[in-house]
Amino acid sequence: MRIIPYILLWVCIPILAQEEQPNYARMAQVFTEQYNSGNYDGIYELYDVGMKKAFTRMETRDFFGVNVNSLTGRIKSMQFLGLRDGAHVYRVEFDRSMADMVISLNAQNQISGLFISPPKPLGAPVIERNITPMTLPFEDEWFVYWGGLTEAQNYHVREMSQQYAYDLLMVKDGASYQGDPKKMKVILLLERRYWLHVMRG
Repeated sequence: MRIIPYILLWVCIPILAQEEQPNYARMAQVFTEQYNSGNYDGIYELYDVGMKKAFTRMETRDFFGVNVNSLTGRIKSMQFLGLRDGAHVYRVEFDRSMADMVISLNAQNQISGLFISPPKPLGAPVIERNITPMTLPFEDEWFVYWGGLTEAQNYHVREMSQQYAYDLLMVKDGASYQGDPKKMKVILLLERRYWLHVMRG
């Protein structure tokens, strides 16, 4: 299965199962029609002012033409899954792949946010605690740069496959380097620096 490698806007809020709103259903239909016809300028015209500033017409053409359509093909269906803080989440079936798409509309029914990601399993059990015994592959004292259960503590929680990942550094006198930070050779004990990824289950 191919995975779409780019996003337009990140929306990271739990899905709340509710009914699809008519304006979103219409937008999903229009978006599908524009995408399948290769009218990426038409998709650009669906954006609000903020989206048009963030992603130019040319970037929109390249994104959907080169990074999406060439990898996945045409859209076969868009299934409504639920809501994320008002935005609608759809399971999109392409010719050669599946993806989850989050669409947010403003009061004028223009696209104010759009996020495409690999599909998340539906109804997957939530594991509250990893029960696998583990030991760290190093000794001494290390600094947890990113680590924890909230997004403020650990940006990895945005992605299900990385929710229990930790980024670890060695720190001395408040810094992870000595001398000029632009030179890699001055990073403290570079050969002992690890990124430990502890996955669910």
